[in-house]
Amino acid sequence: MWVPGVSALFVQFFFRENRIPLGWKPGKLKYLGMSLLIPILYGLAIYLVVWVTGLGEFTFAGFNESIASKSDPAPATTVIGFMENLLPYVFFNGILGSIVFELGEEIGWRGFLVPHLAKITSFGNVSLISGLSWALWHFPVLIWADYITDTPLWFALPFFTISIVSVSYIFAWIRLKSGSLWTAVILHASHNFFIQLVFTPMTKDTGITEYMIDEFGIGLAVITSITAFFLWKRSKTEIL
Repeated sequence: MWVPGVSALFVQFFFRENRIPLGWKPGKLKYLGMSLLIPILYGLAIYLVVWVTGLGEFTFAGFNESIASKSDPAPATTVIGFMENLLPYVFFNGILGSIVFELGEEIGWRGFLVPHLAKITSFGNVSLISGLSWALWHFPVLIWADYITDTPLWFALPFFTISIVSVSYIFAWIRLKSGSLWTAVILHASHNFFIQLVFTPMTKDTGITEYMIDEFGIGLAVITSITAFFLWKRSKTEIL
């Protein structure tokens, strides 16, 4: 996960390509807060529909196994117990713990690539090019490792690609709007934590659930595509 970041730092150091800063300043607090909340919002938009329609069953059991057991609190059987277990884990184990890994990727993708592309092409192209690069970078671990869920590769790969390219519009927008690399880092960490370790484990399979949820399902591809289209249209009239 640090290969994109190391590559970007290598280029900056050896080729003196530091005309465009990586964005080390934290920027405005509102953008940092948005970065944390955005994945929660689009995650809820997906998973609430899945739970309500019966495409997946809401359960605390998966949460207990994937999160609560790691910090060894009492199992969550109520909403209050769930929040008591979740909140400390979010900030001390989940988000903060994953920032180290997400930083490696984001130095390369949103710290270096996105602002350099923004100097020579439109927001839509910036998001598309960086998103395709990001998606293709994942392909080896998707094809030859065990990163994919139980859905077959022929299904998971295209929907993962759609989701990653679409969510790249959100990443590019908040990076360019805030001027800060850290917004992308927090957004990435929040996405991975809530989608992979909270919402998905809290969803019991009822038959076709795996095809609807996580990073390889229809839900994320649809909601991020809608958001990407909105940001692309907005970029026509907004100066980032």
